Amino acid sequence: MNIERHASWGDSGTLVISRLIGSRSGVAASEFALMLPLLMVILFGSLQYGIMLTTYNSMVNGARSAARAASLGDASEADIKADLKNWLPAWVKSDAATVTITNVGADEVRVDVSMPSADATVFRLGPMPETLTASVLMARES
Repeated sequence: MNIERHASWGDSGTLVISRLIGSRSGVAASEFALMLPLLMVILFGSLQYGIMLTTYNSMVNGARSAARAASLGDASEADIKADLKNWLPAWVKSDAATVTITNVGADEVRVDVSMPSADATVFRLGPMPETLTASVLMARES
């Protein structure tokens, strides 16, 4: 009788089936499966915005370098634009950026760089600004 009791009943007197129903052996895997999509969106969203901010920082540094060259007056406009595009990261297409060099009065020069934000990142997953724009105003040097 004692062997029969252990076959159908658990050690504490509960049925084995009720112990299996209350088991938590697969809970961690199912919770991970539920949270994985959210974690992936956060991961790839962070990567996307990090890449976009890297591109924007390169645009600002390139615009600063171009404004400096334009303020000195020793380089042609084509050379200044080519130098600015060399500042952009490798994933940006060479024709994606629009560069405008403007003389502001007699003693200042302005360099504007803009590009669609879709060209500023490797992949586009979520909402982003439509365009990225960097603008630098620098005094002319004699």
